Amino acid sequence: MLVKLPPARPADDFVAPKDLSDTSRTDVRYTRSYLLIRIVVGLLGLALPIFFIIGEASIARSVHFRGSISAYYHSPMRDIFVGGLCVIGFLLIMYLAGQGRDSRSDRRLSTWAGIALLAVVFFPTTRPGVPDGAPMCGDTPDPLPGCSTLQHQLGETPVAFVHYTAASLFVVFLACICFYWARRDVHERMEAAKARGETVSRSALWRTGRARVHAICGSLIVLGLVWVALRIDIWELTPLYVGELIAVWSFGIAWLFSAGALLKQWRELLPIASPPKPAEAAEAAA
Repeated sequence: MLVKLPPARPADDFVAPKDLSDTSRTDVRYTRSYLLIRIVVGLLGLALPIFFIIGEASIARSVHFRGSISAYYHSPMRDIFVGGLCVIGFLLIMYLAGQGRDSRSDRRLSTWAGIALLAVVFFPTTRPGVPDGAPMCGDTPDPLPGCSTLQHQLGETPVAFVHYTAASLFVVFLACICFYWARRDVHERMEAAKARGETVSRSALWRTGRARVHAICGSLIVLGLVWVALRIDIWELTPLYVGELIAVWSFGIAWLFSAGALLKQWRELLPIASPPKPAEAAEAAA
C-alpha cells in the first residue's frame, strides 16, 4: 500500500520540543532546521507565481499573464523559473531523506514529487505563440530561439509530453501528501486520546486542527486539476494557469502550516536578535 499510517511511537522515540527558542539545545536546533525546510518550500510555492508576474512586468513594462506557470520558462524570467523550481525540487527530495528504507509514506511521496518537478524544469513546455506550420525545435539543424538543448535533441513535442506528464504527477503527489498529513494527524490524535483513556470521534478530529487545513489544501489541489479539465476561463487567465495557481498556492499553504510551531516564534528566525529591553536586561543581571 502506497500511503500507510506511521506505527505508534516507541517510548524512547524523539519528540520535537514545543519551545523552539532555546537554540543551545541540540534537539531544538535540529527541529528548527527541519521546520525551516518546510517554511522555505511553502514560501517559494506562494511567492514564485507572483514574482514571475512582477519580474516580467518590470522588464517588459507591462503586466502579461501567460498561458501557464510553466510558460514562464519561455520568458525573461527563465532563470528565476529554473532556479526556483530546482530549489523546491531538491528540497522535496531531501525531505526526511535520513529515514532510509523505513521512511514514512510522505517521505516517498515527497521524493517522487521532487523528481517530477525537476522533470518539469528540464523538459520544458512548448514555446508559446508558435504559428501553425512554423519549424519546431528539433525539426531543423539550425538552433531556433527559445529552444532548450533537450528540445533540439529530442524534439519539441516529445519533450512537452514528458513535461505535461511530470507536471500532472507532481500535482497528484502534492495532493497525496496533504491527505496523508491530514490522516496522520487524525491517527496520532486518536492514539493520544486512547492513551489518556478518552473517547473521541474520528469525524470530529477531521474537522479540527491541522487535519482540517491539510484536507482542505489537498481538496483544493484536486479542484485545480478539475478546473483544468473543465476548461473554465477567468478574465485573461487560462484554465491551465488558474488550475496550476490553485494547486501551487494550496501546496505552499499546507507546507507553511505544517511548520506552524516555528512560525509562531518567527522572531527567533531573525539573524540578529533584537536587543533586550532595559527591564529584561536588569532581571538578567540580577
